[in-house]
Amino acid sequence: MVMVDKAKPVEPHVFLRGNPGRPGKQVPRRFLRVISATERPAFKEGSGRLELARSIASKDNPLTSRVIVNRVWFNHFGQGIVRTPSDFGARGEPPTHPELLDWLASTFVEGGWSLKSLHRMIMSTDAYQRRSDSSPEVLRKDPQNLWLSHQNRRRLDFETMRDGLLATAGRLDPAVGGKSVPIETEPFTTRRTLYGYIERQNLDPIYRTFDFPNPDSTSPRRTNTIVPQQALFLLNSPFVAEQSRHLAARPEIAAGSAEERVRKLYHLLFGRDPEPHELALGVRFASHNAAAEDSPASPWHYGAGTVIDKPGHVHVNDFQAFPRWTGKAWQVSEKLPAPGSNFANLTAGGGHPGPSPKWMTIIRWVAPANMAVTLTGTLEHPNKGGDGVRARLVSGRSSLLGTWDAHNKKVETTVAKIDVRRGEILDLVIDCKAEESFDSYSWAPAFKVVGALPDGLRTASWNARTDFHGPEPKALTPWESYAQALMLTNEFYYVD
Repeated sequence: MVMVDKAKPVEPHVFLRGNPGRPGKQVPRRFLRVISATERPAFKEGSGRLELARSIASKDNPLTSRVIVNRVWFNHFGQGIVRTPSDFGARGEPPTHPELLDWLASTFVEGGWSLKSLHRMIMSTDAYQRRSDSSPEVLRKDPQNLWLSHQNRRRLDFETMRDGLLATAGRLDPAVGGKSVPIETEPFTTRRTLYGYIERQNLDPIYRTFDFPNPDSTSPRRTNTIVPQQALFLLNSPFVAEQSRHLAARPEIAAGSAEERVRKLYHLLFGRDPEPHELALGVRFASHNAAAEDSPASPWHYGAGTVIDKPGHVHVNDFQAFPRWTGKAWQVSEKLPAPGSNFANLTAGGGHPGPSPKWMTIIRWVAPANMAVTLTGTLEHPNKGGDGVRARLVSGRSSLLGTWDAHNKKVETTVAKIDVRRGEILDLVIDCKAEESFDSYSWAPAFKVVGALPDGLRTASWNARTDFHGPEPKALTPWESYAQALMLTNEFYYVD
């Protein structure tokens, strides 16, 4: 999409009281009076957009160069010389160093508006290269550090943080240009976060978690929040775990003694040697089998199979886990219908059985302890067509525990008490009866402990909807866990 000027632009008028239906006097297209010299010639070339751009970027315009210089300074120091980067007017804050701002702006213009030269000049100064440490006396006299006695400690923004994780893992793609790419879908892209896809009406939650500004409006600066979701992302994100694995697998990290590996990790992540106590802590951490203490695997499994129904004994045969995870559903292949299984799939709230008898959908729950549980849930078949669906609860030890039929209605699926042993399988089976058509269903059964919670058990209930999950991530090795632990430190996320 491009903008094309009309051959004869419309002459603008003042709108009386802002009403376009009441045009006032005609006004020529020209530059703003408040930042112009006495003469403001009218724009003559087409719509005047090119002349407007030249006026904005003119060396005679005192504002543009100061705004640019102030924003570059802001990015390097965390605060601008003018603390209100989008307001240089009477309502904005005055510059803390007006002469410095004027000198930087004039030098910037004389240098051909070169941002690279401006960055180099600022970063070569003594003020920029100071440490962020300060004395109590300095903090008492200048708590906001207006006089730059020390550097401001700053947290990395989201883009720099993500790029930093990729860079230390040795995976950052430095390519310049090209289309934007999703950054939160697997396989994770290694492109710089600058190229992350932004959908203004449906912004990815990860951006909001890390204070990405609203893309529907201009934003002179970002807010800085510290919320639990940020730490939870860094602890649990598959993306961060993936970078931890790659970092621990780098050739310079994977080889050598434990002490050498700790030193190399510190060099890559922090650019320094570890202190003696840090070295000892790292060796002890990595030597401990952290992966063995991970939380137990989910008791839920998703697949299909056949129910063998014999007098006095019902059991599930040939259970096969669904191989394909779409991000929302478990099924046989990426697209449905799939050969053989047709529309067989399982989602958080239900699914669709395949052709009987081989493709009955099965949610398998494996008891994590010896205990008594109750089953609750509502089976809904919303369609008038077809002949409905049948749900069954089948125990691997004690056969059929419940059966329910639903056709264009809701049915409560309840079993008051089930005694289970650790490792016992309870299969929640749905089949399509005689006809497969119109057999989408909703069913999110839940198990709950009856009585006291068994020793060592952390939860008293399991819900098929809220516990629904995709492939479980592989546990990190001790060295991978240690690499991730270092990636979570303030030293990695703050410019000191």
